[in-house]
Amino acid sequence: MVLFKKSEVAGLPLVAKRRAAARYNREKPGGNATAEKGPWKLAFGIDVGSVLRFATNREVRKRVLTAVVAKASSGKNDNRKVAFEMLRKRQQVARFLGFQNYTALSLSTKMARRPEISQLLGEIKSAAWDKATVELQELQEFATSLGFVGKLEAHDVPHYTGKWYKKKHAIDFLKIAQYLELDNIMKGMFELTERLYGVTIDEAPANSTQIWDPTIRFYRLRRNSTTIAHAYFDLFSRPGQKQAGAWHKPMRVRSALLGSIPLSGIVMNKRRVGAGPVLMFPREVVTLFHEWGHALQAMMTTQKEGMAAGSNNVEWDAIEFPSQFMQDFAFNDPWTWERIARHHSTGEVMPANLKQAFETATKARVGLSVLVRVYSARLDLQIHERDWASVEELSGFQTQLYSEATMAPDVPGRCPVCGFRHIFAGAYAAGYYSYRWAEVLSSDAFGAFQEAGLSNSTAVRSLGQRFSATVLADGGGVHPRDLFRQFRGRDPKSGAMLRLYGLTTD
Repeated sequence: MVLFKKSEVAGLPLVAKRRAAARYNREKPGGNATAEKGPWKLAFGIDVGSVLRFATNREVRKRVLTAVVAKASSGKNDNRKVAFEMLRKRQQVARFLGFQNYTALSLSTKMARRPEISQLLGEIKSAAWDKATVELQELQEFATSLGFVGKLEAHDVPHYTGKWYKKKHAIDFLKIAQYLELDNIMKGMFELTERLYGVTIDEAPANSTQIWDPTIRFYRLRRNSTTIAHAYFDLFSRPGQKQAGAWHKPMRVRSALLGSIPLSGIVMNKRRVGAGPVLMFPREVVTLFHEWGHALQAMMTTQKEGMAAGSNNVEWDAIEFPSQFMQDFAFNDPWTWERIARHHSTGEVMPANLKQAFETATKARVGLSVLVRVYSARLDLQIHERDWASVEELSGFQTQLYSEATMAPDVPGRCPVCGFRHIFAGAYAAGYYSYRWAEVLSSDAFGAFQEAGLSNSTAVRSLGQRFSATVLADGGGVHPRDLFRQFRGRDPKSGAMLRLYGLTTD
């Protein structure tokens, strides 16, 4: 999409206009576009968020959003028939294997059962509905106070939500980052691990391994002076050499047959600026704890067969359990917070009012976003349970379910399945609910520590040892439901997750 008038890009940040002008020049030989005068060539993906958030031209926001939702459901890229055919063939495969439908086939290798999933999604929806109602009404009133006339539509919501955040929750993330320095965070994360599990973590001798970049760190995990695992931390971006994102890579698993101990890789793409301290944003801290949680399951397994060690052979909807459990400690455990949130030069703990402002902002407007997540999970399960007579029937069902599951304004012509890569180009077919289920497991497990008292070191160590001896130790060798029961003494409940969402105080 090319924009030619200044009025069409009014409100866009200068960096976005520069990017769009440069793109126009690259794609049009002899082009002389500038950020100030245009023309501006927008791209799906990187520019959409900027336009919906900042553009003051309502018609442009509508054009961009309409084009985005139609990019995979019209013209030569129309995926509606492709999705329809994939669903039809999945049903054939499921019935050939003796299952009623593809959802039943998928859940046969998962932890959660269909009634449990329905109950969970229903509980989340019930907890979020009233909050979402208030949020939408507040946003409508806020937009009206700024001169908006009429009812907010889908292309208006991101724009006025951004304005609302700026007025109600103006957070200076650069100031917050001054208290989140990488070395200190890693030190605190390792101290938490030692507090929970009774292991020690230190940097391995320089001559004990080879590294592929000077920024990489190599650590050993020891119990009773015996090294039980090693871990590489490759945390900085290397453009052109390293793919984007963050992940845990089990580079070697525990195996009695091979006589090997685990070797994990924790990978991120933090952009390093200068030679000073490395300051982190909150989401980067959560990511680091998350990937460390994955690594701990790989490193602390006691399974002797590599194919069942760590996360190998773990049911798909429990894969994220240990990682999300560890990330819950980052901002919800005062003991951990006091160790990781210290000013990089003074050592002062982050002021309580700054932390409170950040926490309040992260839980604001959570109702609407949670309902959309529930919708996506329900859509995935239900389209894999039915036989669709036509593309039109499938399209109509998506719209009907959206109106039932969420109150956010819809976009005419939206076709969620057309771009639902997780279920059509990934491993989440009839399993997208797994993200929510793993949150239930991790939040409920973390809730055990809250109930015992996060300041009670004896209780924390006792629970940590039990978590280590069950969830981390047995990995893919024992069904996760049995492991959860051994740790918690019962089946999982959603209450702790809803509290962490900020949807309930019960």
